[in-house]
Amino acid sequence: MSVFWRSWITVVILVATVLAILATLTILQFETILSHFIHQRLSVLAQTSQTSFRTAVGLGLPLSSVRNAAAILEQARQTDPNISAVHVFDASGRILHSTDPNHTTSVRAETLFTQSASEGDTWRTETDEHFLSGIRIRNLSKKTVGGLMIVYPKTDLSTSVGAMTARLAIYAVGVLIVIGVIGIGVLWFGLRDLVRVFTGIESVFAAIEHREWRRAAGGSDPMPEPVRGLGVDTGELKRLLQSAEEQYVTAGRSLAALDSAAEAADRSEEGTTA
Repeated sequence: MSVFWRSWITVVILVATVLAILATLTILQFETILSHFIHQRLSVLAQTSQTSFRTAVGLGLPLSSVRNAAAILEQARQTDPNISAVHVFDASGRILHSTDPNHTTSVRAETLFTQSASEGDTWRTETDEHFLSGIRIRNLSKKTVGGLMIVYPKTDLSTSVGAMTARLAIYAVGVLIVIGVIGIGVLWFGLRDLVRVFTGIESVFAAIEHREWRRAAGGSDPMPEPVRGLGVDTGELKRLLQSAEEQYVTAGRSLAALDSAAEAADRSEEGTTA
């Protein structure tokens, strides 16, 4: 593969890596922002829905005695058809009112922990499949007597993130194709002399490396035409490499001759001693 195409592939890989990193960061940021917006919307809805329950508690009534609780929660649920359920639970986590007829008897222990650990009245958490956003309900003495929780599925988030990922992937492929085409033009016209010189240097090194085994096989010893440009002359480079190789061969032969002379002297000395 020529220097030109290797340079082009390097540029394309570098651009693809940068695009992949930017796309990943964009998707993560988009998911974080969208999750925050969903939680904020659910928090506002929870604050609006708990007013009637807080009023009842303020009058000294238990949460379970609110007669129109089902209508209040259903009205909140209908503001967004994607809401899975709205629950009102007491301080122990037992669900007192709910829009889900098949609800469990109590909320998860993690939900109670999140509510108790929150600094303010509103709180939020997530499971693998749902967003949970709620608000604690206090009596006149500021004691927590329960809470209201909205359960929202993550399907909308997954769908939106998937759509964003698909769009970014299409844009990234399009940008990569455009840059790849532009890169060919830039390398071919703008860096033509540089590519030509480096290709000539590579050809000289390859020819020097292959010369010995080609000669041993009885073949010819072709050398590329010299390339000149950017202060480089591959003809001079070829002469320097050949000179260095000849010096290496000469030094090797001299060392071999010295080794042979030393072995002969050792054998002569051994014969004299015997």
